[in-house]
Amino acid sequence: MDDMAEFRNRVRRGPWTGGDLNDVFAARSAIATEPSGIAQDIGFTPAQASRVQTGVSNHNFRDAPPDTSLNIADITNKLPEWSFVQSSGTAITAKWVADSGSGSGGILRFDVASGAAGDFSYIEQVISVPSTRAQTWNVWGIAKFRNRSASKSFVIWGEAQALKDDGTATGTPTVFSTAWSSATYTDEQITIPQTSGVLPSDAQDIRFRIGIKRDAALTSDTGTIDLTECRLNMAQSFGVFADQTPGATYAKPAVITQRDGALYIHSNFDPTKATTPGASAGSYPYITFQQPNISPPRPALITDYRTIDGVLGNHGWAIRAYPQGLGPSSVSTSSTTLTNQYDAMIVPVVVPSAMRVVSITVRQGVSDGTQRNFSVGLACQSAYNAGTMVMLSQAGTGNYTAGAVSNETLNIGGATGYVIIEPGVYWVVVQNQHATRTHVTRVLGGGDWAPNTAATSTTIGDLTGLAANGTFDGTAFGGRLTGIPMVRLNGDVLGTGAFG
Repeated sequence: MDDMAEFRNRVRRGPWTGGDLNDVFAARSAIATEPSGIAQDIGFTPAQASRVQTGVSNHNFRDAPPDTSLNIADITNKLPEWSFVQSSGTAITAKWVADSGSGSGGILRFDVASGAAGDFSYIEQVISVPSTRAQTWNVWGIAKFRNRSASKSFVIWGEAQALKDDGTATGTPTVFSTAWSSATYTDEQITIPQTSGVLPSDAQDIRFRIGIKRDAALTSDTGTIDLTECRLNMAQSFGVFADQTPGATYAKPAVITQRDGALYIHSNFDPTKATTPGASAGSYPYITFQQPNISPPRPALITDYRTIDGVLGNHGWAIRAYPQGLGPSSVSTSSTTLTNQYDAMIVPVVVPSAMRVVSITVRQGVSDGTQRNFSVGLACQSAYNAGTMVMLSQAGTGNYTAGAVSNETLNIGGATGYVIIEPGVYWVVVQNQHATRTHVTRVLGGGDWAPNTAATSTTIGDLTGLAANGTFDGTAFGGRLTGIPMVRLNGDVLGTGAFG
């Protein structure tokens, strides 16, 4: 009786005694080493685990052929889970080669000997994929090559063909084929999407082929190219991400951030907390999306200009931004007064390009030599409630001695020195903070049209206590001005503060 049979026999005996247990464990320890390729933890072979993890069995060639000193051959020296096909000629062979730089311990090396113009060999695997008539599945095959020889114009080639359950083809195969003459040890990744990336509804499998062609290279050219791994990526029609932070209030936004070569997506998460890798905003770009049913509702916020791409990326940073009708050479013609403490006005400003706002300038209009106190802030309207204003950032109370009409500037950048905003319409908030004196702002007359250009409130209360992204009631600003208040946003364009 062999050791394994003896072990099973002892396990079945009972009732057990202490001696029986010792005999069992003694027999078990005497059994030869577990067969190669059997995972000790969950019962998967490496090839099976590879299929679960990457969509391809033996994707990185951890399972080697029986004799690694010989070339791959399906009958006599098969590469597990793969078929090797010499489609034309026999000059291109494949061999498993040990590679200490690969986690699998080895790679597949294609060796091109001198031969004929049509030499062509590949490996192939038929892979089961989700079969459905009810939704769209997107599938991509990916292979990574590594050139080991002197530059030759061999062709790296791949094909992904959908198959029906009976093995016949369905849909059009997608082929990648490119001459590759990269320098020694240059990685190259090829991606082979199915037609439009979408599986036919009657597809049950994908036939994945990866190989090498001689093509335009000389028949006397020789060389080697390594294939390090193959993968399948599958995309569903939608994805669901559970909340990072549990709770019924859902007061935190969803966050998308890119950091250290990875894209992170979090739901109901505070982007300023570094409790998971890549979650902290830091110096990295991130986008937040607020849920419409939370309080306070806020619009999406891009917090780093590197996330603004395409056309916006060509516009550059805005230097300044003014209310409509004002510009660098505008001259005020009259004044408007905030009479009592906490009287406030909001002035719309059109921002033409992305902007790093560092400060706000207000032209004050008194010259009696007395001290005045005021505050400024930068606000926007809520994306979900037009009557709700969101305070993006603000300065503390500033003061000046009004010896003459002057431009007064307060920094609103906070710890970073600036606030990044996208192109759009924003509102400059000016509030009188002096207990007994007025704050006077110079204005430019409204001209023939005399449109309403700003809104005022005498009931809003002190706004300086609002934190960033705090909200206030826009409907409280029921007063209207027809002159254009002389206010200005100042941007950082050269990394040295406001342009001036």
